[in-house]
Amino acid sequence: MSRIALATVVTTLAFGSLARAQEPPVQNGRVETRQPADLAGEIRTIAGSVADPVWVGWRAAMIAGPRSLCNWYVDDDMAVRGFLASTGAPGASSVPQIAPPVGPVPIEAGTGLVILARLVDGQVERLRTLTDDCPIDAGGRTIYWFDGIDATRSLAYLDTLTGLDDLDGLDRTSANARRSRARSAVSAIALHADSGADAILDRLAASDETSLRRHAFTQLGAYRGQHGFETLRRLIGIETDASLRRSLVQALAQTGRPQAADTLLGLARNDADARVRAEATYRYVQLAGEAGVTNALAIIDADVEEDVKRRAIQGLFALPDSAGVPHLITLARTSSDQAVRQEAVKQLGGTKDPRAIAYLTELLSGKHPPN
Repeated sequence: MSRIALATVVTTLAFGSLARAQEPPVQNGRVETRQPADLAGEIRTIAGSVADPVWVGWRAAMIAGPRSLCNWYVDDDMAVRGFLASTGAPGASSVPQIAPPVGPVPIEAGTGLVILARLVDGQVERLRTLTDDCPIDAGGRTIYWFDGIDATRSLAYLDTLTGLDDLDGLDRTSANARRSRARSAVSAIALHADSGADAILDRLAASDETSLRRHAFTQLGAYRGQHGFETLRRLIGIETDASLRRSLVQALAQTGRPQAADTLLGLARNDADARVRAEATYRYVQLAGEAGVTNALAIIDADVEEDVKRRAIQGLFALPDSAGVPHLITLARTSSDQAVRQEAVKQLGGTKDPRAIAYLTELLSGKHPPN
């Protein structure tokens, strides 16, 4: 075969694999593909035309980074990776019935985002997000798959599911289900590679719905990179609710941005709210690692609030590879603050590190009694 002919075959196979990759890897069911001009309208049409619960779905480009958006079912006899779409249906298996993959695995498998919406009684009852290599056991049912859904339409539709303005007329169960659906929609939005997700999350992070705000904080910190960091840093500068400010501290620590450690250290040293200082101190130590030990010890020495000292000590204990153990031993031996000594000893009791065990043995024997 000539090089040109071979290249043609390879190109054809590649495009064929790409086309097939647009559909989810569904087993034990049927995929009906549609290309809706109006995503919301198509979903309403399907929801109104079927009596049983049904799933619809589409694919979007996903933010870069390792993701594990698939279920595992594991016991002593088996390990199955996949999503079971028919959970709770009469006679349905409790474990996906997934056949092992055959043939080559596409290079880009697992880098796309699949959004699945379960329709019940004419409306979206729940959302699921999967990577596009996660096998789906349809349980003998049809999954309606939408081709040609760009990020703008995907985000716009998901945004409609985040609204919580009409909860007053719902009972508690229905209201909680609506909140759960809204949080799932926020999570799905955050996983989109498109920058349009940032504007939606920023708006939700400043909304009036507290639970949704917290979830938007988390998603901005976990998935939206530098933009997420900048938004969270701005919000913590203007937020007045102490509980929400602690949530912002936790989200800032998730960003992994180089500037996050300095921002948390500033809060740990200077914030007027002791609870915010305490949370910032703990998160700072986790983010800075051993490089932050000196600052953590200085905070323990300088801050007058017991809770701040306690969280700093807990942060030292949580350092990887027991790096904080020597510092905890020093605090337990030499601190003039009884509460600090007691917390250091308490944390040392939670590790099997030989240095901690040796010190505690000495302490119990009376060789090194506390001050």
